[in-house]
Amino acid sequence: MIKKFLVLTLAALISIGGASAQHKHKRHHKDRHTVEAVKKGASAEQWADSIMAKMSLEEKVGQLMMIRVPLNMSKKGESKFVELIKDNHVGGVCFFAGSSDAQLRQTKHFQSITKVPLFIATDAENGLGMRLKDCYAFPKQMLMGAMPHEYDNLIEQMGAEIGRQCRELGVHINFAPVVDLNSNPKNPVIGMRSFGEDRESVAQKAVAYMRGLQSQRVMAVAKHFPGHGDTKSDSHFDLPVINHTKEYIDTVDLYPFNTLIKAGVKGVMTAHLQINAYDNSPNRPSSLSEKLVQNLLREKMGFNGLIITDGLDMKGVTKYYADGEGELQAMKAGNDILLLPPDVEKSVKAIVSAAKDNASVKKMVEEHCRRILVSKYKSGLASQEMPNSFDPRERQSLCDSISYQMALHSVTLIKNSGKLLPLKKDAPIDTTKIVVFYESPYKMIKRMGAIDSAQVVVLAYQDCPATRKAVDDLLHGQAQFEGRLPVTAGIFKRGHGLKVDLSTPYDRVVAAGMKAECFMAIDSIALNGINEKAYPGCQILVAKDGKVVYNRAYGRQTYDAASPSVDTNTVYDIASLTKMTATTLAIMKLVDTEKLKIDDKLSRYLPYLKHSNKKNITVKEALSHIAGLKDYDAYWKQAREEEDPYMSVLKQIAKSPLNKEKKYVYSDLGFILLGDLVRIVSGETVDHYVARNFYKPMGLTHTGYCPLEHGVDLSIIAPTELDTENRGGLIHGTVHDPNANAMNGIAGHAGVFSSATELYPLMQMLLNGGEYEGKRYLSREVIELFNQRHYAERGNRRALGFDKPMFNPTKAGQTAVEVSQKSFGHTGFTGTMIWVDPEYNLVYIFLSNRVYPNATTNKLAKMNIRTEIQSLIYKSMKRD
Repeated sequence: MIKKFLVLTLAALISIGGASAQHKHKRHHKDRHTVEAVKKGASAEQWADSIMAKMSLEEKVGQLMMIRVPLNMSKKGESKFVELIKDNHVGGVCFFAGSSDAQLRQTKHFQSITKVPLFIATDAENGLGMRLKDCYAFPKQMLMGAMPHEYDNLIEQMGAEIGRQCRELGVHINFAPVVDLNSNPKNPVIGMRSFGEDRESVAQKAVAYMRGLQSQRVMAVAKHFPGHGDTKSDSHFDLPVINHTKEYIDTVDLYPFNTLIKAGVKGVMTAHLQINAYDNSPNRPSSLSEKLVQNLLREKMGFNGLIITDGLDMKGVTKYYADGEGELQAMKAGNDILLLPPDVEKSVKAIVSAAKDNASVKKMVEEHCRRILVSKYKSGLASQEMPNSFDPRERQSLCDSISYQMALHSVTLIKNSGKLLPLKKDAPIDTTKIVVFYESPYKMIKRMGAIDSAQVVVLAYQDCPATRKAVDDLLHGQAQFEGRLPVTAGIFKRGHGLKVDLSTPYDRVVAAGMKAECFMAIDSIALNGINEKAYPGCQILVAKDGKVVYNRAYGRQTYDAASPSVDTNTVYDIASLTKMTATTLAIMKLVDTEKLKIDDKLSRYLPYLKHSNKKNITVKEALSHIAGLKDYDAYWKQAREEEDPYMSVLKQIAKSPLNKEKKYVYSDLGFILLGDLVRIVSGETVDHYVARNFYKPMGLTHTGYCPLEHGVDLSIIAPTELDTENRGGLIHGTVHDPNANAMNGIAGHAGVFSSATELYPLMQMLLNGGEYEGKRYLSREVIELFNQRHYAERGNRRALGFDKPMFNPTKAGQTAVEVSQKSFGHTGFTGTMIWVDPEYNLVYIFLSNRVYPNATTNKLAKMNIRTEIQSLIYKSMKRD
């Protein structure tokens, strides 16, 4: 839940300049001018100026200070910390550890007691889980550095998710990304925090992270300027010395910073380094050097955002500067925010004293304060939304999916001698022959003995669930190794990485003459659907020219982080796809074997219709949804009270009124009757009939009605709706549709469960004219008969059992506008779709459980996810 509150309350805005002792901790009178300026949409500059006009020098200096929030404060300790904020008019605080609950509570408390809203910052390079014990941690940057650049969209998605979580926790600034080029294997502080050692690669990936983060109005901060990658010491403990030439620094180390500045990064963090080529003053950290901060970064490189020091409590500064002198020098050098001053009171006093004695220093204070206030306004602090609560696991399925995809494309095959790979499905990993390093490249290279003795060497960069799963999938040939070393590690040079003789999903796409970038966009759409909670997980399958070119699974079975991940074998309730994959196939088979004609009346076979108002409805009319039947009714309510609920539903339909005229109305009722027609004509219930004639001969082990009764494990079935009122809880493994459920789970309109992988053979058989893998299931003639519109003159787009495109497709339709008029398919209520296009020799399958945990909000349809994906498939086949 989000509650809006005006951080700059009327009382807070009135006399920010009142620093006298008797008013120092009190709210003040209303400043109508400032508040009206905010209400009327004043510019950031006007807002900042209106506040500064009432600020004392001490308050302006206080805005430059960003102090550390101590961990595990007692009530007394927190009270003292609050006094520290108020007494020194602190402009921001930075959290480094704890839990999300504690941080949110403290953030709301701290914001409530300040006159000017605080900047809330964190140092969460790979997610809030880096700092908060109950939050999510993504992989580290070096793992991302191993990904080919075509997957950098995953970094942007990660950045956006980290940004969203920061915003939900009240955080405005995240000190990320790291853009240092880690060119020194002995670097003790950067290492895995870097994207790598190549300037273009680091810059490109850092821009992706920055864009994602700032898309959520969270400030990204490029660090550590001008480059901390080639050091042998840690500025936390000493002042590292950089002896590169100006030319090297300008063309190599500064390249990522220049790139991010041009891309719009809002913050840059200055490092504590001795850069002799620019400033050889003894013991002069770069963060305190005017030549590097003001002259180089601000003026030459043209950066107009916030400049923030690295922690001023680090030994790289405190070893040589004390009692506020380091903070004064940092401010004079051109830094706006002075991060983590070791003694904020002394720091404020030192700068105030210098400003009172020197007009130029006072002017600097004014400029820095104004820039900070303008940034606060642009970050939304003038009128901020503050969350009441934060759920750190809310989107864990999305986070897990992003992390897995990044790991899958990053894990690097270092050595592959012999023919061990790919391993057979479920084959164990022989650790005497296959060595996997879940650590940095620099640590791996120290184990040359293990590398030399192994047949296969894999580098996973770090140990986490995502890399564990990715390694297993890669070794077993579920995907291709694509990772490349982002740094040189001993004998293995940057860019090293081997492949296994197998095709990746994108390789198959390209081999089919389709554009890989369109399928990368499909990945993004699928992940965004999870992000927006359109569904917790989904499957997408595309087949072209008789070959599956793309078969992917995303997310989890539910939004619970402990829920099983969706894979290509996950089984879904396919809802109304039952009409196409069971009932229509059965009717086609009966027509093909001359046991039924499409012009036959249903009442010829269904005795309960002979004396009803439905006695003249034909098979063709029912298949075409033009029989005059209602669309739906809750027959299950009465049926569940009767001895034979199956027949109860059928008899209720027989007694139901007809529409006034026979026009197109999509109806479950007709297919419920058709399902029973199969039973009467074939002598078998529809489930047994389609299993015997289609599913079993094709080897489909997880496709059919009532999966739990046929040996399908519950753990691989995605649940549907949480219905405590009518179904007693979560619907899992039984059909979602209530009428089908009342009919013992076996009905003509709903009830089939399957996966995209197993639905594909059925669709390819139809596309092949009735054959699949050398066996004929239907004649070409009956398929052509059923794929015709028999009532087009009445404006009915439907064929027999199949949906067809609109006569003039639009973006608001049930298909992409690019589909051919020869195409056919169906959609399902639970979030499913099948579409077959003979003109393009194409099969598209989308399965999800969008009805989890409830079916009321159909974001899947509102976001046009199924049709946008379908449109991209067609675009992938177009030549520019």
